[in-house]
Amino acid sequence: MILKPNRFLERIILMGLLFFFLSGCLPIISIDSEMQIGMNEAWNFSTTLVVDPAMADATVLGIQQQYIGTAQQLGITTNVTKLPVDQAGHVPVKLTAVGRGYGSLNRFLGQDVITVTNTSGKRILNFHFVVPANFLAQSTNFTLHGGKILGYNGEFVNDTTVRWINFYAVMTAQMEEPSWIDYLFWAIVALGAVGATAGLVFLINSLKPRSSNKARYPIPGVPTLTGGYTANKLCRKCKKPIPVQSVFCPRCGTRRP
Repeated sequence: MILKPNRFLERIILMGLLFFFLSGCLPIISIDSEMQIGMNEAWNFSTTLVVDPAMADATVLGIQQQYIGTAQQLGITTNVTKLPVDQAGHVPVKLTAVGRGYGSLNRFLGQDVITVTNTSGKRILNFHFVVPANFLAQSTNFTLHGGKILGYNGEFVNDTTVRWINFYAVMTAQMEEPSWIDYLFWAIVALGAVGATAGLVFLINSLKPRSSNKARYPIPGVPTLTGGYTANKLCRKCKKPIPVQSVFCPRCGTRRP
């Protein structure tokens, strides 16, 4: 398979070389890319180029000129954003693209990134990607997410993720095409974690000592917590009212009935 050069990164190389010769500075500080392969050939791709402030506007213009027209023709949603200056004084420029179909992904990136082979009734995705601008960047990082990883020449992250850091050769990986079974598995795992957490909280609460919930409502004729009574009564001797809070008649001293 013959890999076509990445047209966008070629343009960045040309602009970078010009800037390099004019100022003696490295035009691209870092390249951080990420690709997510989903079900039914859905995909999203993002790449962030951290550049010198003098290159920021040219980088945005180059991305827009190279990608927007092609993306519209292919029905791909794109967005180009110049992010705030970082602490080192550099400017990140981010491109995001969302689409469906491996053919549209390959045309968008200008190379055969994803090809499909059928093995034992399963669709196996073969990933190949070339970043010709590696030699112009101080650091590069590419992360691939998708189905179950079967093989790779990068760094293993987990069963569905592999990445390449400062990798100067062709990045390759093989994976099973994502299916609803993969999402069902992780949904079950997530529900199990939620259930285990809820069970643990219930168990902890059940072990806590419970406070007494005895009724404390006023009962006629029974002293309250403050030592008073629930209603005025007439003294048996002098027939004068005894205050609720009193046990003895304030007039004659007779005990409250």
